[in-house]
Amino acid sequence: MDYLNRITIKSRMILSFVLVLFFFIVFAMLSIRGMNKLGELTSTLYDHPLKVSTAALKAKAGVIRMHRSMKDVTMSKTEMEIQLAIQTVQSEEKLVYRNLDIVKNLILGEEGEKLVQVTIELFAGWKPIRVEVEQLTIQGDTAAAGTITRTTGAEYVSRLERKMMELTVYAIAKADGFMEEARIVQQGVLRHTILFIIATILLSLLIAYFVTKSILSSVSALKDTMSEVTKTGALIKSTLAGKNEISDMAAHFNRLVDRLKDQFWLKDGQNSLSGEMAGDLTYEELVTKSTLFISRYVDACAGALYAYDAKHSLCELKASYAFVEGKHFSSEFGPGEGIVGQVAVEKKPILLKGITREDALGKTGTVTESPRSIYALPLLYEKSLYGVLEVATFEEINPLKMEFLSLVTPILSTGLYTALQGMQIKNLLEASQAANEELAAQAEELQAQSEELRQTSEELQEQNVELTAQREQVEEANRLKSEFLSNMSHELRTPLNSVMALSRVLISQAKDKLSEEELNYLNVIARNGKNLLSLINDILDLAKIESGRMDLSYKRFSLSSAIEAIIERLEIIAEEKGIEIKIEFPDNLPQIETDEIRVDQILQNLMGNAVKFTEKGHVAITVRSDTENIHVKISDTGIGISEEDLPHIFEEFRQVDGTTARQYEGTGLGLAIAYKAAKMLGGDLLVESVLGNGSSFTLTIPIKWQEVIPGPEPFAPIQPVEISPAQKTILVVDDEPEVVAMIADYLSQVGYFPVTATSGAQALALAEKHRPFAITLDILMPDMDGFEVLERLRNDPETKNLPVVVVTAKELTAEDKSKLTGNVTSVLAKSDTTSTALLKEIKIILGEMGKPHQSPKSRETKTAKRVLVVEDNQTAMIQIRTVLESEGFLVD
Repeated sequence: MDYLNRITIKSRMILSFVLVLFFFIVFAMLSIRGMNKLGELTSTLYDHPLKVSTAALKAKAGVIRMHRSMKDVTMSKTEMEIQLAIQTVQSEEKLVYRNLDIVKNLILGEEGEKLVQVTIELFAGWKPIRVEVEQLTIQGDTAAAGTITRTTGAEYVSRLERKMMELTVYAIAKADGFMEEARIVQQGVLRHTILFIIATILLSLLIAYFVTKSILSSVSALKDTMSEVTKTGALIKSTLAGKNEISDMAAHFNRLVDRLKDQFWLKDGQNSLSGEMAGDLTYEELVTKSTLFISRYVDACAGALYAYDAKHSLCELKASYAFVEGKHFSSEFGPGEGIVGQVAVEKKPILLKGITREDALGKTGTVTESPRSIYALPLLYEKSLYGVLEVATFEEINPLKMEFLSLVTPILSTGLYTALQGMQIKNLLEASQAANEELAAQAEELQAQSEELRQTSEELQEQNVELTAQREQVEEANRLKSEFLSNMSHELRTPLNSVMALSRVLISQAKDKLSEEELNYLNVIARNGKNLLSLINDILDLAKIESGRMDLSYKRFSLSSAIEAIIERLEIIAEEKGIEIKIEFPDNLPQIETDEIRVDQILQNLMGNAVKFTEKGHVAITVRSDTENIHVKISDTGIGISEEDLPHIFEEFRQVDGTTARQYEGTGLGLAIAYKAAKMLGGDLLVESVLGNGSSFTLTIPIKWQEVIPGPEPFAPIQPVEISPAQKTILVVDDEPEVVAMIADYLSQVGYFPVTATSGAQALALAEKHRPFAITLDILMPDMDGFEVLERLRNDPETKNLPVVVVTAKELTAEDKSKLTGNVTSVLAKSDTTSTALLKEIKIILGEMGKPHQSPKSRETKTAKRVLVVEDNQTAMIQIRTVLESEGFLVD
C-alpha cells in the first residue's frame, strides 16, 4: 500500500506538474497574444492619430499661407511680383495636397474616408476662385480680385479650416477607441491571469502571487500611462522596471515617447524659425533674428552667421549671439581659414569636440573661452553657398540638436536667398529695360563707326604721303589727325564703354534670374564689345605708328622672361588643341634695351598667330644673338601661306582668307602693327612659309637702342583732401546720360547721394549750390570740356580744394596729364570703370582706408597683402592700383 501510495503521490505530483506546465504554456501564449495586441495598438496610436492629426494641421497651415499669398497677389504692383506670389500659392497647394494624401492613406474607418474625400473636394473647389482672382489681378482689376479674396475665398478658407479641424478631432477620437481596445485586451490578460491563479493556487500559491503581482501591476501601470497620454495629450513615460515582455514593451513605449518629443521639438523649432523670418524683413533683420533664435533654441553659449561674398571669396560676420570680439578673433575668413573657411570650401558641416582654449582662439571667431563643442554648417541654396552658421556650446552637442541645425539651415538658406534676390530685382528690372532698348541701336552704330574709322584711317595715310614735302603742312596735318583720333576715340569708346559696363552690371546682378540663353546673349555682347575695343586700339596704334607720334619708353629687360610670360598665357590653348610649344634659348642671352611694351606686343601677336593657325604638330621658338641684335624665330606646323599672299602679309586689313565664312577670326591688323613696330624699334620682321607646311617669322631687335627718348612726365603726388566721411554728396558730371546713370547707381547703392550734371555749366552751378565733398568729371564735353571746369573750380576759393576723380574715354597726352594735377586725385578710364574701382577712389578721398585706429587684426591682414607698385606712367599706375585694390590688396 505504501508503495502504491508513493506511486499515486508521484503520479499526482507529475500530473500536477504537467497541469501547472500546461497552464503556464496556455497563460504564456495568451499573455504574449495580449501583449502583441497592446504593441499593435501602441504602433497604431503613433501611425494613425499622430500622423493624421499632424498632416491635417500642416494642411490647415498651408491653406492659411495660400490665402495670405492670394492677398499678396491682389496687392502686387508689377507682373514680376504677381508671378512670384502665384508661384508661392502653387508651391503651398502642392504641400497641402501632399498632407491630405497622408491623411487619406492613414485614416481609418468609412466615416474618416468620407470626411477626407469631402475635404479634398472642398479644397479642389477653391482653385477656380483662385484662378479667377489671379486672372483679374493680371488684367489690372485688383479691386475685384481683392473683393473675391476677402469674401468667397475667405469663406472657402474658413470651411477648409473647419473640415481639417474635424479631421484632427476624428483622429483623436480614433485614438480613444484604440485605448478602449487596449483596456479590453488588458482585461482579457487579467482574466487569464486570475484563472491561472485559481487553477494553480494549491500547487504554487507563492509563485502565482509574485507572477500575478508582477503582471497585473505592470499591465496596469502601462495602461494608466497610456490612458493619461490619451486624456491629456502630454507625452508621459512609463516607470516600469525589470526584464520581461511587459517591461520591454514599456521601454519601447518610452522610446516612442522620446522620439515623439524629439519630433515635436524639431517641428516646433522649424515652425518658430519660419515665424521669426516671416514678414517683410530686411537682410540685416533676417540674419539677426534667425541667428538669435537658433542659438537660444539649441542652448548655445555663442553663435555667429557669416555671409559668403562670392566676388571676393570671403566669409564676413553679419550677425552674432553672445559674441565677444577681441584681438584673437576675426570677422572675416578666407577659403580654408579656420573652421568657417573650411566649411565654405567643403560645403559640409564640421563638428569640433574636446576643444582647448588655443584651438578655440585659433580656429573660430565665436567665444573667448573654450567651449565643449563647436558646430559649423554651410548655408546652401541649390548647391550655391550663401553663408556659414556656427554655434558653440559648453556641453557636447547631441545628435538631436545637430539634426535640428541640419533641418533649419535649408530654411535659413532660402530666406537669405530670397532677401538677396529682393534687393537685386528692382535694379535688375530697371537696368534690363534700359539696356534692351539701347543695345541693338548701339551695336549697329558701333559697326558703322568702325567702318568709318577704317576708311578715315586710309584717307589720313594718303594725305600724310602727299604732305611730306611741306613741313608746316605736315605738322598741321599731324595735329589735326591727333585731334581727330582723340575725338573719334571718345565718340567710339563712350557708347562702347556703356555697352560693356551695362553688360557687366547685368551679368553680375541678373545671373540667377535670367535663363542660360539670355546670359549667353549678355556674354556675347560683352565679349564682342571687348573685341571691338581691341580693334579700335589696334587702329589707333597703327595710326600713331604711321604718323610717327607713338611714344616709346626704353628700358633694360630680359627677353627670355617676356617670352616665357607669353607662353604661359598660350599654354592652355595649346594644350586644348594638342600642340607642343618648344623653346630654345642660349645660356648667355643678354638683356636688351628697348620698348618692352612694343616687343611684348609683337611677340604676343606672332606667337598667338602660330598657336591659332596650327591644328596639330608644334610651335617652336628659337632665340639667338650676335654682337648687335637678337633674333627670335617662331615656327609652326600650321596652315601656311600661299606664294601669292606672302608678299601682302604685312599689309593692313589683309588676311589669307578674307571671306565671311573663314575659319579663323581676326581683323588683319596684327601683323601690320607688328611689322611697323619692329621697324620703329630699329629692327625687322621676316617671314617664310609654304602653304600647308607651316610658317616661320623671324623678329630682329637691336640689343641696345641708340637714341634715348624721355618718357612722359609723371603726375605730381596728390594727397587726399581731409573731409568728414559724414558728408555723402557727390557731383557726377558726364555728357553721356547712361554713364551718369551708371555711376550714380554705383554710388547710391552704398549710401552716397549723387547729384548729376550733363554739362560743364550745369556742373559749376550744382557745385556752388550743393558743395559736394567730391566730383567725378568727364573731360570731353560739348559746351565746356573738363579742363575748363577744373580751371574754374580752382579759381573759386569755395571749390578750389574739392577732390576730383576724372572718368574719361579720352586718350590722354602729356599736355593733358600736365593739366590733371592739384585737386585731381585719380584718373579712371571709362572702359575700366567698375563700382569697385570707383568706390575705392571715393574711400581714398574720405580717408577710410589705412586709418591709424584700425584693429590689430585688420592691420596685420592688410600688411600681409601690401603690394609695392613701381611705374613711371601715372595713368598705368592708377589702373594697376585700381585692379589690385579691388582684389583686397593695399597698394603703395
